[in-house]
Amino acid sequence: MIKNYQRKPEFVQAIQFCDTAECITALQEFIGTEVVTVSYATPEEPYVRLKLSPDDDYERSIRIGDFIVKEPDGRIKIVPESQFTTRYEETPNG
Repeated sequence: MIKNYQRKPEFVQAIQFCDTAECITALQEFIGTEVVTVSYATPEEPYVRLKLSPDDDYERSIRIGDFIVKEPDGRIKIVPESQFTTRYEETPNG
């Protein structure tokens, strides 16, 4: 018999990348890394390249406006702002 199901709500922690000292410090604490370097190769589009976990084989780019999401199992992923706003909403205690 075919039934319809809805995903259970998941609660995640997230931080949006912005180009301020406060944001970069928060990003370091959130990911658990000691160094976050912002690239200004294109000054109007700064970005960060880093490994999201110690066992990552490659670095990923985080651009202004992207959200860094910590899943319930501890995994970290990068979600563009346009996708984040359609998938997530801030919780009252957020």
